[in-house]
Amino acid sequence: MNFREKAVRFTVALVTLAAFRAGPAVSAPPTCRAKLQIGGAAVPGNGRSARCIDGDPACDSDGTADGGCEFRASLCFDSNGGSCSSDDLNHASIVPGPGFEAISAAFDELKGEAAPVCTAGASVRVATHGRRKGRAVLKMSTGKAAERLTFVCQPSKRSAGSVTFATIQKKVFDATCATPSCHGAAAAAGALNLSSGAAFGNLVGVSATNPAALAAGAMRVVPGDPDRSFLVRKLMGQLGVGEGSRMPLVGTPLSPSTLDMLRRWIAAGASETAPF
Repeated sequence: MNFREKAVRFTVALVTLAAFRAGPAVSAPPTCRAKLQIGGAAVPGNGRSARCIDGDPACDSDGTADGGCEFRASLCFDSNGGSCSSDDLNHASIVPGPGFEAISAAFDELKGEAAPVCTAGASVRVATHGRRKGRAVLKMSTGKAAERLTFVCQPSKRSAGSVTFATIQKKVFDATCATPSCHGAAAAAGALNLSSGAAFGNLVGVSATNPAALAAGAMRVVPGDPDRSFLVRKLMGQLGVGEGSRMPLVGTPLSPSTLDMLRRWIAAGASETAPF
């Protein structure tokens, strides 16, 4: 045996010994991951991004081209197709962010489960920006993995510039304010009737009736100036001493996208019929 053959055999022996000492390769344990479902259906691709066109009833739950998509979203968890442990979900967390309050609450209710499991459906609204798409990113941690789940809303051809005061009446006042016990025609708390046909005339260019706000010269809606409009300050909770409570009194505050729609309407001149 010559020197070259001895050297080759020695090298092979060292490699074999190293492999024996190292033992069999150990794969990393599977990781519990989150995927999106919209309206009960898994989103295409890897489950990390949900896309919708404003007004598309397949993904926009309000079915209206109103400047934003109302995703009915669920978070679904598994570990490479198998079950996540209850500890996996208990140690997972969602980074707080505007617009994700409802889905965060649904996730908290899910903790402690140990199966391929989904949260209840929860609303995630993503506003568009005129003719530009809107985007919102839900950030969370599931064990050792950092998740980024993206919601994208594309404006429809009929949504850009098609929102009017009628949209606000339907989505805000009729749904939230004009109730029999609050600002409906029968009750009209604070002498403010926000029912259909009455709301516009009772808001635009009308002085506030709250004594403190009235003394300060506040108007309910100042066309062109949302920051001086008492309606906006009431809905955002930006109130001075004696100016009452944030509205609505019952239920959750309006979402950032809905508040943005109100501000855009006022900034555009607070018209009763013109799109903005």
